Amino acid sequence: MGSVLLDSYKQWADGMDVMILDWIDPTLGYRQSPMQDYFLADFSTAFAFCVGYLVFVVVGTLVMKSGMPALNTAPLQFIYNPIQIVLCSYMTVEAILQARRNARTPFREYSITPCNDFNHTNPVMGNLVYIFYLSKVLDFCDTFFIVMGKKWKQLSVLHVYHHITVFICLWSNFRTSYDGDLYMTIVLNGAVHAIMYMYYFVSSHTRNIWWKPYLTMVQMIQFILMNMQGYLMVSRSCPETFRLDELVHRPHLTSHFLQTMPLPLPTSALQHLDKLTEKYGTPLQLYDEKMIRDNARHLLAAFRTYFPDFQQFYAVKALPNPAIIKLLHQEGCGMDCSSSAELHIVKELGVPSDQVVFTSNFTAQKDLAMAFDQGVIINLDDMSLVDSLVAVRNKSPNLISFRLNPGLGRTDSETKSNVLGGPDAKFGVPPFQIVEAYRRAKHAGAKRFGIHMMTGSCVMNQDYWRETVTVLFSTIVLLKKELGIEFEFMNIGGGLGIPYHKEDDTVDIKAIAKMLREVFDVAMEKHGLKKLPRLCMENGRFMTGPFGWLVTRCEAIKETYGRYYGVDACMAHLMRPGMYGAYHEISIPGRENEEVLSSHVVGTLCENNDWFAKDRPLPKARVGDLFVIHDTGAHSHSMGFQYNGKLRAPEVLLRANGSESLIRERETYESLYGNCVMPADL
Repeated sequence: MGSVLLDSYKQWADGMDVMILDWIDPTLGYRQSPMQDYFLADFSTAFAFCVGYLVFVVVGTLVMKSGMPALNTAPLQFIYNPIQIVLCSYMTVEAILQARRNARTPFREYSITPCNDFNHTNPVMGNLVYIFYLSKVLDFCDTFFIVMGKKWKQLSVLHVYHHITVFICLWSNFRTSYDGDLYMTIVLNGAVHAIMYMYYFVSSHTRNIWWKPYLTMVQMIQFILMNMQGYLMVSRSCPETFRLDELVHRPHLTSHFLQTMPLPLPTSALQHLDKLTEKYGTPLQLYDEKMIRDNARHLLAAFRTYFPDFQQFYAVKALPNPAIIKLLHQEGCGMDCSSSAELHIVKELGVPSDQVVFTSNFTAQKDLAMAFDQGVIINLDDMSLVDSLVAVRNKSPNLISFRLNPGLGRTDSETKSNVLGGPDAKFGVPPFQIVEAYRRAKHAGAKRFGIHMMTGSCVMNQDYWRETVTVLFSTIVLLKKELGIEFEFMNIGGGLGIPYHKEDDTVDIKAIAKMLREVFDVAMEKHGLKKLPRLCMENGRFMTGPFGWLVTRCEAIKETYGRYYGVDACMAHLMRPGMYGAYHEISIPGRENEEVLSSHVVGTLCENNDWFAKDRPLPKARVGDLFVIHDTGAHSHSMGFQYNGKLRAPEVLLRANGSESLIRERETYESLYGNCVMPADL
């Protein structure tokens, strides 16, 4: 049966081969080619390759999105990118040399006089065009890396369309047009691809690539020149063998040009932003209600698929605005508090005490007393705090937890700072004290127990979560053996990362949830545990970070030792870049098509770390332009301060119904100095 189907397919494909190529080359000169039997030359193999590619895209995407962990493709790409650089560079140089030897006119005049001679029986460009064609087969690896690495932002209909159509066009070129006018195509395409793969290789080592903004410009120049060449061939009535090139390849290039060309923000969006800033002034902090709600639902749905009683405690410190806290609670989130002020606001908003976790460090006795009295879940940072609780309330709460510092030195995966675990971190109880910590709590009256661990922030690698749960299970087993206690919950902390760089992908939370369930099941069976602890998290940045924008206005442009854009926001509104070099994308609406210049974006604070961006390639702006700083929905307004008498920005919530609500007023001089007291004798 299989052989019959295969024979039928081969018969159909051979017929299509003749029909297509006869239409492309009515002279039938292609039938004289000595290269017809080369690998992938026949339509049956080429078509099967295309179908296989599409099947991989569809099936691979479904499989990877079903919870399969991402493949670490970095080692493969470390080899792949240099191979592409060498191959593309070779094709570029070889095409230039072939053109100078064989073209009717010198290469420098090629765009003026296209239409070069073909030699079907002895194609001087045959081998090079065949290599060029095979290089497009190698290009399919780009899609493999995207799918297996779960880089979904890079997978689009345009991406798949590009690879399929380029492959088909090069198949037709190889079979019919393997001389003459492909010189320019190979030179341009080879050179641009060499540059692109050089960028991919360098970007795997550093993000500070000064020539990155020019890549789009280089691609656009390539598309323009290749289209000009094609239209010149049409206007000069080049041979019939270019029928497919004229009717298919040039429109294909035009579509890529239109997709690559940067388009300005729609006028309606510009007008809306202008209206908001006219109404509320600048700087202005914006949040998107619908995006925040949808994201919360997505997180809870993903984890509750595998952990039905999963609980997300929103880290209030990320964005402690009452309106944000309330809408997240409406979506099913509990609250993670780290101060008495945060405990106060969640109580005022009516969040039930059993949905609140209090985790602080070096905690004052008055704060412990407040947490105890409110009946929230207390997560202690040190075993001495058990004694502090007993001192203020004569006993431990019924339910208690400790934050474990396992001695693993982790850093913020975004800023490469902010150590949260290991010997250099101030947080948590080390393994050599953890048994004593729970023993003290048990002796003080605790009957129910949980455990907590957070050693990373802005984590994009799901292996971190596997390691966290593995360490916690080992600790649970130890404590059960030593003290005979059972654990009701396992809080694996916050730390789900967000893509601050626009080329970064979002974390696959469904895959993380599925992987954690597998780790739970294996650990439960391995250690003979019968009661599954409730899985909890306390994400803040992930919940609101990508859905906030700081809008500021350019007040001055200074050109001294560099180009400085001075804006009316400063570190008082967004501390992260100046504090530890955090990166935030910056856009200038309406200037997308301006010349790109290396620029600094700075605030007006009397400190030289008041920077939002250094040596950032940005469009040329004007005084009065609005600058939009992205991903400021977490650790932005909440980290603000009033040095230099800076007044913090208002917060506006963009509502799901298209309206907006002011959720925090702009600070005023009266609010800044309103709590100051003047001595009577001054």
